[in-house]
Amino acid sequence: MKKSLIFLLFLNLYINQLWSKTIVVVNSGTTFSPVNITATIADTIHFQLAGDHNVVEVSKAVWDANGSVSNGGFLLPFGGGKLRITSVGTYYFV
Repeated sequence: MKKSLIFLLFLNLYINQLWSKTIVVVNSGTTFSPVNITATIADTIHFQLAGDHNVVEVSKAVWDANGSVSNGGFLLPFGGGKLRITSVGTYYFV
């Protein structure tokens, strides 16, 4: 039983890897494109930003107010980087 459970876990992880995708986000000034992203667990979001821009995760309230104060979530360096989705949720970033 234990071996079967471990096998099913690894099979599930392998299948997720097969169907995972990379979504590219670019910026023009302070606008990101695409604006909305639908991603699933194991997908990767690749931010390709102008060298003088970074990306910071913010709360919905900060996002609604056009703020830029981090909520302690992800922070990618100037120029961008890759973010792998590991949990279900809505992510707001500036």
